[in-house]
Amino acid sequence: MSRYSALSLLRGALNGQKHWQPAWRDPEPKANYDIIIIGGGGHGLATAYYLAKVHGMRNIAVLEKGWIGGGNTGRNTTIVRSNYRLKPLHDLFEFGLKMWENLSDELNYNVMFSPRGAMFLGHSDADMTMLAQRGDAMRCDGIDADLMTRDQVAKLEPLIDMSRDARFPIEGGLIQRRGGTARHDAVAWGYARGADSLGVDIIQKCEVTGFVHDGDAVIGVETTRGRIGAGRIGICVAGNSGHVAGLAGLKLPIESQTLQAMVTEGVKPMINSVIMSQSLHCYISQSDKGGIVFGGDPDNWPSYAQRGNPMVMEGAVAQGLALVPALSRLRMVRRSLAKRPSKISISMAAGATAGSKRPQLLAGPMRTPWRPESRTSSTRHSLLIASQAARRLMKLGPARCRAAGEGFCTDMMQITCPHCGPRAQSEFNFERTLDSVVTIEALPKDAMTKLFTRNNPRGTDEEIWRHTFGCRAWMVVTRHRVSHDINSVRAVGPEVLP
Repeated sequence: MSRYSALSLLRGALNGQKHWQPAWRDPEPKANYDIIIIGGGGHGLATAYYLAKVHGMRNIAVLEKGWIGGGNTGRNTTIVRSNYRLKPLHDLFEFGLKMWENLSDELNYNVMFSPRGAMFLGHSDADMTMLAQRGDAMRCDGIDADLMTRDQVAKLEPLIDMSRDARFPIEGGLIQRRGGTARHDAVAWGYARGADSLGVDIIQKCEVTGFVHDGDAVIGVETTRGRIGAGRIGICVAGNSGHVAGLAGLKLPIESQTLQAMVTEGVKPMINSVIMSQSLHCYISQSDKGGIVFGGDPDNWPSYAQRGNPMVMEGAVAQGLALVPALSRLRMVRRSLAKRPSKISISMAAGATAGSKRPQLLAGPMRTPWRPESRTSSTRHSLLIASQAARRLMKLGPARCRAAGEGFCTDMMQITCPHCGPRAQSEFNFERTLDSVVTIEALPKDAMTKLFTRNNPRGTDEEIWRHTFGCRAWMVVTRHRVSHDINSVRAVGPEVLP
């Protein structure tokens, strides 16, 4: 593999760009590999790259059902930071951040890492106390963190609404200046190119449909391109981990949820850092193409769908526009949705493939001080734009909800309460899956198994929901986790209540 350099660019300018070769091979799968990595995203490709580079393994295959970087890696909000308060977290992410700083040189591929600063906003005295505690914990471990005053925040981000009657008043912030963003798909491409140069086979359009067993051991995988043998197998499929592990008969302590991100049309530089909040789950940054990237909370129920709840999206838009009202003048051009492993605990076993007969899961891993009495024109305008934007985007989703309010409902689903009849999904809260309910007679070991493992099917499951903003009754909802079709709803008694 030839190295990219300024000289190669000059050569291309002189020969009509005819000397470029494919960044990685497109091999046919072999009959057997020492290691198979399922998933061709950032985690899977990085795992294969470091197994080859650090551990000297060569007979490795990465199996991707679609194309490289076409899953969660191409749908995230690109934020790179280590500004966490707890030591296990900030130590882990600081190790990763230091890798990011030299990753382009190591891979000989520009991952477009931009250390523009990752800033948390504080909206109250309590927020600023928490940010100071976070900053102190980081500095005690040698990680950079600077507490910011209101004036410093305004100087760094002039477009933030700093008025005292803002919906989310700004009292200050905490910035990690080494944090920033990277180009998500470039990371996948760089690792794919590096792994391929070390002999790793990257096989696209090869979906794993099952596992080959020899007694209790897994010795290979069934794919859409035939059976492939393997000494060890790693699962690096993010939110699809539960589904793929289920093919091998494993239950994992995770559930999959949809996490949304949105991108506007490209504009000149207007956001200078990554803007986050101590109290809000809204984050805003600007990509190298000029698009404003922002997102918010995940959907709070298990889902494998490639679309998210418009209610969540509307909330993120409202928060983002309240913080930066100038965003209301932009057009949203696309939204992306990633499926993330969530809810219980995430197993991180990046080096645990040796000596195991089972596939390994490899993962790399409120109260809001708003002021309802505020009646400024900017606040009203921001909320109006947010509502209109979410309603326009609702046209992309299923029309399954009942008309409400102004004759339009932005809910993903309609649930028929056994007592109240059809109601919008926003009146309900997902609580847990029915298979996780523990009876008082259960043994401790059985109770722990039920509580911390999930079926997490990529299909229909029985779930416990509560009509929180209605009759407050509990019910079992049989729902498909891809289409969100609801097959049945039935009332339940105290025997299945949390």
